[in-house]
Amino acid sequence: MEIKLSLVLIILLSIVFIPVNAQHDIKSLKYNVKALGKNVGEFTVSQNTNDEGILNIESVTDIKITMLVSYHVKYTLQSTHKNGTLIQSHLQTTKNNKLNSDTWLIADANNYIRIKDQDTTIINNQITYTGNLLYFNEPNNIKHVYKEKSGEKRLIKPIGDHMYALVNSNGDTTHEYTYKDGIMVNATIKNSIADIYLEYCN
Repeated sequence: MEIKLSLVLIILLSIVFIPVNAQHDIKSLKYNVKALGKNVGEFTVSQNTNDEGILNIESVTDIKITMLVSYHVKYTLQSTHKNGTLIQSHLQTTKNNKLNSDTWLIADANNYIRIKDQDTTIINNQITYTGNLLYFNEPNNIKHVYKEKSGEKRLIKPIGDHMYALVNSNGDTTHEYTYKDGIMVNATIKNSIADIYLEYCN
């Protein structure tokens, strides 16, 4: 039972996500989430650019796993970008419809303020490419990805034609992404308990 709960949390916290505040140039994608050979949920992402050039992204992972106990975990990430820079992001995780974690990242004059469950930290570097951009924006010539979940930058590198790997601080590959026509069509999240797969389905 503990392994299953861990798997749910790993699925949610390994994927990166997108809501829509404007009403122009709307795009959306849907993925099946698979683990241990089974469909365990779905991942949806939408991005929208308004008349002022502000890009809003919302991604939602919705996972339900039942063994002795049923777990329903939902992971929602909203981000706002302008002129190639992240303005703010908001990440919420719920477990069985109860709030599990709440994280804000807000741009200040020269840095970002990150507030996670009332704990505050400062991020000094400018953030341009984030995990929430991965789905509609193939990371050509991108060196680093800011992970909204962990609040850290990760190295990303090409590993084949339209294929990329996300690498942690130990040099280990944690995610692999495959693209077609600029859209992410498959992703693999590597984990010691079970690999997790995203498969584009619309």
